[in-house]
Amino acid sequence: MVDWKSSKELTRDAQIFDKFLHILFGLIVWEYLISLDFEWEFISGKRKFRWPMIFYFLGRYAQILAMIGSAASFDSPTELQCQPLFRFVFFWGFGAIVFSSVNLAIRTIALWENNLYVISAVALASSGQFALVILIVIAIRGTWNPTIGCMLSGGESYTTALFIYTMCFNGAVLVLTTVKLMKMNVNAHSNQMLGQSKLTHIIFADGLIFFIIALLADVIVVVFIALNLNPTMKIVFQVPSSIVSTIVACRAVRRLMNFSYGAPAITFVIA
Repeated sequence: MVDWKSSKELTRDAQIFDKFLHILFGLIVWEYLISLDFEWEFISGKRKFRWPMIFYFLGRYAQILAMIGSAASFDSPTELQCQPLFRFVFFWGFGAIVFSSVNLAIRTIALWENNLYVISAVALASSGQFALVILIVIAIRGTWNPTIGCMLSGGESYTTALFIYTMCFNGAVLVLTTVKLMKMNVNAHSNQMLGQSKLTHIIFADGLIFFIIALLADVIVVVFIALNLNPTMKIVFQVPSSIVSTIVACRAVRRLMNFSYGAPAITFVIA
């Protein structure tokens, strides 16, 4: 039976996690590079910038900042101040999860035509999500280990709460989206309504895919936190969960933005 808390196993897990982080870092950089043309359209003025895109860009760059900090925590040959480094990594890394949920929720707000109750519910839920991120950042502790680098402790209960909360939030957003789509009476013989049908299909399909992927990733994270095998194994799936959520959410935003449809409500909120 594996002794997960032995020094040998801790070193081995840390080395594997270090290599895993570099692979994930390469993945997020690759995703960033292949979608730079989308950002260039805003810089060059081809697309008009609107406030919902703030969360799109925050999600992308928050994830990159978190990955840079994570890589530094393992690659440094000299002793680091692990406490502020971990706070930096967790703030931006978990912040990226919040922004991913917001990006999905904004699409639902668009479907509900800026309904005040929906906006208020999303804003309140997002605030609770971000509050948990702050609590995690305050609770975590980072210490330096000469053999494996920075080691993490603390904040497990808040982290578990964040991922469960995120699952519920994303699930509620998906339900709101589904309810609205079911209420929409689509006339397939009308060109305008046919376009709306295609739009709603994109929103629902992307939302469903996002929720399923995020749900699976979050469940794995919660399970490994509960197992508490060792400090490295507790966080090993938190990074890929955050990255996958960011990639899927950002791709969903780009797909919707690239969909040529002139409905006023959608244009006002999303475009």
